[in-house]
Amino acid sequence: MIYDNNIFGTYNDGDHFFLCNMATQTCATIDIPGVKHGHGFANDIFDSKIVGIYVDDSLRETHGYLLDIKTQKWTILDKPDAKAGTTDIKYIQGDKIVGTYSDKDGEHFFCYDIATQRWSSFDKPKAGACSLVKLNDNNVFIRYSDVNSPWHGYIYNMAAQIWINIDIPGAIETDAIDSDGNYVIGRYITNNPPEHIFLYKVIE
Repeated sequence: MIYDNNIFGTYNDGDHFFLCNMATQTCATIDIPGVKHGHGFANDIFDSKIVGIYVDDSLRETHGYLLDIKTQKWTILDKPDAKAGTTDIKYIQGDKIVGTYSDKDGEHFFCYDIATQRWSSFDKPKAGACSLVKLNDNNVFIRYSDVNSPWHGYIYNMAAQIWINIDIPGAIETDAIDSDGNYVIGRYITNNPPEHIFLYKVIE
């Protein structure tokens, strides 16, 4: 991960985190306080804030983290009602952090608001396997499967708490791959020819 003149990453197979400043050509280890072997991963960056996951010293449980490079302050983020070791932070934008967690009912999506320190959950009704594609503003881009199709494309608007289907009409499968701003790019499958690329614009 790169922010301004800083490079953030891990070494020793993820055991330790480092921060290098390209201007001063210096590097320092900035491990999570109290954790000897972090086994960590950085998943996303917004401004000076980095989010990701690490495995604790027991090597059994995964935790989410938020790191502010400017202040080098670590915040450990585990959803309170999640099964231990299942909070998986994926993306950050502004004060919003999204990811997945598990409980007795299965896997769910969550949003954590940094400013209010409030957790919320959201699930696509009747969905099978789901995965997060990207977070942009209040829109979470999601791909999911059900009994009718291997993959569907959906957008969840956190402000309005509504789901928007972006399946291509007539497609057998619609798979969102990435997004930037209000645009989503992906692929879809029809009978002939088999595979196509699509670009979708979210209308606010």
